[in-house]
Amino acid sequence: MNDLYLEQRDFLNQSVNAPSQWDIQFFTPKYKNYILIIGESMRKDYMSLYGFPLKTTPFLERVKGTVFENYYSAAPNTQPSLQHTLYRAEKGETVYTDNIISLAKKAGVKTYWISNQGKIGEFDTMASRIGQSADETIFMKPLGYNSKKVYDDEMLPVLDKTLKENITNPKLIVIHLMGSHPAFCERLPYEVKNYFINQSMSCYLESIKYTDQFLEKLNLQLVAQNEPYSVIYFSDHGLAHYEDSEGLSLHPNNLYKQNYEIPFVMFSSDSKKLEKIKTPQSAFNFVYGFADWMGIKEKHLQDVDFFHPEKQEIKVFDWKNLVNVKELADDPAKLPKYVQ
Repeated sequence: MNDLYLEQRDFLNQSVNAPSQWDIQFFTPKYKNYILIIGESMRKDYMSLYGFPLKTTPFLERVKGTVFENYYSAAPNTQPSLQHTLYRAEKGETVYTDNIISLAKKAGVKTYWISNQGKIGEFDTMASRIGQSADETIFMKPLGYNSKKVYDDEMLPVLDKTLKENITNPKLIVIHLMGSHPAFCERLPYEVKNYFINQSMSCYLESIKYTDQFLEKLNLQLVAQNEPYSVIYFSDHGLAHYEDSEGLSLHPNNLYKQNYEIPFVMFSSDSKKLEKIKTPQSAFNFVYGFADWMGIKEKHLQDVDFFHPEKQEIKVFDWKNLVNVKELADDPAKLPKYVQ
């Protein structure tokens, strides 16, 4: 296990029982059910929502809501990305007691964490620790992320049970997908024909479709519940192309813009139109948007208007340094032969 993992684990252990520094001034929730879906390894340029010519996201293309057209992850893999997305930072340092779950709980929201990623292990720390601090936690895999084969759809009955729990307080339900995690064919409960470049790339596109279908089914459950709701979906990071003995595939690295170019979509029970936000926004600012989304006004979170971003230089953490994303190399999506 590497030193960074051990250091983070120590900080997280110390913060488990420590009080948060959140200072909530008021809380005016608009919805009963807030659903935050954390996707995995989805590049936006393979989504038809963002212009890819094959239909990979038909549901998200139909939905009314808000789409960030230029949204960037904080880092190129899950651990540092979610650290900088879900926790508050002060002077560049993570405040481990202050995260989205502790903020929601302080506001009186009942919190749930439903995860198809691992509970323990070097690659599971950041998300799983914050998840374990929720009021109710369901890990589909009690060990590491690859300890057991569970498909994302298997979380939907758990969500249904959670929605039906009869309480007066608002609910925050965080769902952590396996999504498009490498070994793409393993994420799918069905066989995939080779229709795009090779088997691996075909399964990658299919994993995007599978997530889109998951979101559609989830939305139907929320509609059936007949309570006001709002959903945010984003991916934790993108991937880069590489060649192995079986041909072209995708994996995490830190070299390209597309490692950080991710989808961000919000839709709600009262959404009437599609709004596209073209101004770039960074996941480093997500916690501000989270508070705004939930109707929480908090003392530390008033400097950024997340959903009305100002022009800014987008920097990303490349495992060592903060770098300007514009200075990174390009690794564009491969196109089907008929549109090349």
